[in-house]
Amino acid sequence: MFKNATFFIDNFCNPNQTVVVKCHIGHTNYKNIINIPYHKSFGYYMKKNYGDDYKCIVQTVYQDSVQALFVRGLELRELPIPSEKRLETIFKNSGIKYGYIDSKELDDIVKIQLQGMYHNYNVFENGDYINPKLQTDGFLFINY
Repeated sequence: MFKNATFFIDNFCNPNQTVVVKCHIGHTNYKNIINIPYHKSFGYYMKKNYGDDYKCIVQTVYQDSVQALFVRGLELRELPIPSEKRLETIFKNSGIKYGYIDSKELDDIVKIQLQGMYHNYNVFENGDYINPKLQTDGFLFINY
């Protein structure tokens, strides 16, 4: 993933051009969030290569649908309503329709919905804990 992204960036983009790579937080974050020894995330390598020019901005929503991969192929599924302790619910309850929050302003550990984890229903349903200050730069919240 890193090699493909850097190939396109280095060969097809202007030096000062902004490039957006949209993918799951499990890939874009700076630290490994899965327990595979010696495995580094895409974001780790991007940060190492591009330094402060690489930013991991997490997009999250309160409620929406997601295309999830199942045995028969992609299926449209509704995201479960977040629990009261998840970041999405905190944003929604504060009356925010959409906005950005810097990770430095968040607690050391937060619970978020990992939208790409539909194949692991327990994580998808309940969310997962991350350390936003070590793994991301900020969160873009959209409340439909």
